[in-house]
Amino acid sequence: MRIELRTAVLAVMMCALNGIAEVITVDEDIVAPDSAVWTSGNTYWLTEKIFVEEGASLTIEPGVVVKSDADLGFAAAGLVVCRGAKIYAEGTVDSPIVFTSIEDQLEGGGSATQPAPGSWGGVIIMGNARINRPGGQGRMEGIDPADNRCLFGGDDDDDNSGVFRYVSIRFAGIVVSGDKEINGLSMGGVGRGTTIDHVEVYKNFDDGFEWWGGCVNTSHLLAVSCNDDAFDYDEGFRGHGQFWCAIVDNWGPSASTCGEHDGGVNGADTPYAIPVISNATYISEMSQFDHPPMLLNFREGAGGKYLNSIFYCEGFVEIRDEARDRLFDGDLWLKNNIFWASESVELSSWDRIDSWFTDSLEQWNNIA
Repeated sequence: MRIELRTAVLAVMMCALNGIAEVITVDEDIVAPDSAVWTSGNTYWLTEKIFVEEGASLTIEPGVVVKSDADLGFAAAGLVVCRGAKIYAEGTVDSPIVFTSIEDQLEGGGSATQPAPGSWGGVIIMGNARINRPGGQGRMEGIDPADNRCLFGGDDDDDNSGVFRYVSIRFAGIVVSGDKEINGLSMGGVGRGTTIDHVEVYKNFDDGFEWWGGCVNTSHLLAVSCNDDAFDYDEGFRGHGQFWCAIVDNWGPSASTCGEHDGGVNGADTPYAIPVISNATYISEMSQFDHPPMLLNFREGAGGKYLNSIFYCEGFVEIRDEARDRLFDGDLWLKNNIFWASESVELSSWDRIDSWFTDSLEQWNNIA
């Protein structure tokens, strides 16, 4: 397969002589004090995991296509923006930046072929904002834990990792080891000085978007047909999100969730995970395997506030016992939302719940 892919890339590079976009192989990390630029009109081929190291920066211009190889394990190709580095990936409405598999043949801005989900790694951004792990820092899933470039978290909630907007991430989420996969867009300790908006993740093998702590604000995020969760937060995430959209059709053999929400390693550590999410639209459908998808799953001390949102679900909502403190302390809300379900929604939890949630379930069950 590798020989075939290299042959295909060489063929495309020959086309560059006739004025078609050049294919540029990237096989070296970007180190301080370098400021690399990936130029509009070109395709960049990542043969391994490429790190933008502390003190370095990477600018990706509108219309750039980034294709990644499919090596297994920690060698899986993808892009990693380390703590203390910067990325400036600013696509536009008409010229988005596309991250995809080397097997993806693009046509007219879409994917003319459909590589298997998990065909490459994914995009990882890390920063210096607070998380609630003991010691204040963690090691990013999907990177060799022996490599200290995987560290994220710190004490600067205003930390700035750059700009990431009008970006499409497709067919990522390769299995690294055991149950460890890489998400479409992973964010570890990313601060509110970072700009992330208008990003889609399509057919990721693991989660679409996942936050480990931090407080970056995001808007216009779209997760479509991911095998695991659309939106997953953990370890004290406190950002604001607006216009998040999840379409969960649960094509894989396990149940998927529009929102899987955890608080921390032991659920009691601060800062608590209490993001505020408004104007979300979550749609989940029964899979071909008849596993009911979950709409929302709060556990491990997770809080969170969903406001002015629309939910359609054939599955259920779960608030686990360990999330009750956040509920009773007013850190877990679902208010001013519209619910619709074709069947009665189940609440899999303990008996005591606040009246607002009881009212929500009654409203939900009465609409069919």
